[in-house]
Amino acid sequence: MLSQLLRNAGGWDRLCAAIPDRHDRYKAMSSSLLTEAAKLCVSERIDLVAAIWDSLAAEINTLPLSEDHRPELDRRLTDLEINPEAGEEWSEVRARLERGL
Repeated sequence: MLSQLLRNAGGWDRLCAAIPDRHDRYKAMSSSLLTEAAKLCVSERIDLVAAIWDSLAAEINTLPLSEDHRPELDRRLTDLEINPEAGEEWSEVRARLERGL
């Protein structure tokens, strides 16, 4: 569904343009891997997405840091060092969000 939404909104082109060389690889992949993945039942596709996500998480440190992101990350790190108590624990944020649902 996400891929269809992105396609309908022209999002794939914008997404792939932001990541060099991804657009051609996506087109080649879409005719084979995505066709095969679509044949899986919903629970199997969820398992596949989880496995792909885990593989990405394992390699996240290999991605280059964008020069556009570096100043913001530096600013946030400085803010944290100056006032480490300013933030909230994820468990507290999540609980608050779940109460609001």
